[in-house]
Amino acid sequence: MVYENSYRIDKNKNVVFIDINLNFYREIYNEWDFSPFINRDLDDDLFEYLENSILEIPKNKNVEIVIHIPKKMKNSQKEINCKNGFKNYFGYQIRKVQTSVKDIRKRMMLSIVFGLFLVFTESILQKYVTNNSYLSLLNEGITIGGWFFIWDFFATLSYKQMEIYSKKKNLIRLNAAKISFKYK
Repeated sequence: MVYENSYRIDKNKNVVFIDINLNFYREIYNEWDFSPFINRDLDDDLFEYLENSILEIPKNKNVEIVIHIPKKMKNSQKEINCKNGFKNYFGYQIRKVQTSVKDIRKRMMLSIVFGLFLVFTESILQKYVTNNSYLSLLNEGITIGGWFFIWDFFATLSYKQMEIYSKKKNLIRLNAAKISFKYK
């Protein structure tokens, strides 16, 4: 298994460790975010690394994020703030995904309603289209538009929603991961 070469594993506890080596606590956070630590965004590269790591680790394994920091930097209060900051950030990301799910559902409903409306309109116009090339062209455009919106509904239903639910599950796994500090 590939992940076994990339991560430390405790087979007895069924835990895979995601190790992060830092020199300072502030390296966890986005350098341009000056909010209090508990509300700061994680560093983009760190967040991407965590997202990619969780994808590699099987779902039946527990995950622990281990932050390695020099001994001279040890600060219990910063540890607590960092742990809370991680949880807040992952919680925020989960809420963002939930909002995007709502937006996608709205888009899907609009697509299917508009698509069915266009297909229904085309079927009515079909009765009035004779040899008039302009009406015939308009009718074909309405048909294509209707089927496009119906296709968009099913494409979103099958692909985009699965992608977002997968992302949400991974964020929930990251949020549930134990966070610990080791000093070197």
